[in-house]
Amino acid sequence: MSEASKPQSNEMIERANATIKELIQKSLEINEKFDWVKNLNKLIDNINNSQHSITGFTPNDIQKAYKNNDEIVLDSAYDKELKKKKSNISREVFEKGDLVRLYRPSDKTRQIWSNEVYEIVRVYKPKKSYSVYEYKVEGFPDRFKEEELLKVVGEPQNKIMKVEKFVISKLIKPVIQNNKEYYEVKWKNHKDTTLEPRQTLSKDIPKMLNQFEKKNDINFYDSRNTKTNEVTRRYHYGDD
Repeated sequence: MSEASKPQSNEMIERANATIKELIQKSLEINEKFDWVKNLNKLIDNINNSQHSITGFTPNDIQKAYKNNDEIVLDSAYDKELKKKKSNISREVFEKGDLVRLYRPSDKTRQIWSNEVYEIVRVYKPKKSYSVYEYKVEGFPDRFKEEELLKVVGEPQNKIMKVEKFVISKLIKPVIQNNKEYYEVKWKNHKDTTLEPRQTLSKDIPKMLNQFEKKNDINFYDSRNTKTNEVTRRYHYGDD
């Protein structure tokens, strides 16, 4: 809830919510399996412990200073903010062609920056005095802010440029190979098809697989040879 007679507090809350939402969205773009609910506190902690580009203090620093009535910290932050507004200067941290890592919190490790290295392909200059520079990174539709990027100096040892993301466009048909279940798969932006294990597809694209099998009345079953007692894996496909 915002404070009475202080409509500006609504704006601050909306700005904070927008920052959290943006971090979640970009984390999901990088890693579709990122559990943002589980890592929500980690995202918020990262924001609260990140130094402000103008004041040099984190939100936690300001909150602590406010509680302790630390006028030195509060006055310093206020003076820097005021100086920033008066100077009307927005700092361009990165340039077109710079190599950067993306803010990428992991729910399995403490690593927060991506292993992959990406190139900045465009720099957006702020149109208003209180706005900041934003950056277009190759392969991503959204713009990134300074705190979401880490500049790579020199030649990175684990440089991975233009990482290709493979996306299944459709399932073509079931296949039995070596008595195991597979599907012939068509990939987006690729002409050739591949055979992928049904067990793997059931984990990666469960909804697509379930809909395809239900639509085409596909059922897998074992067929036993009465003479040799050998079991063969088979499938029923539609009217077959």
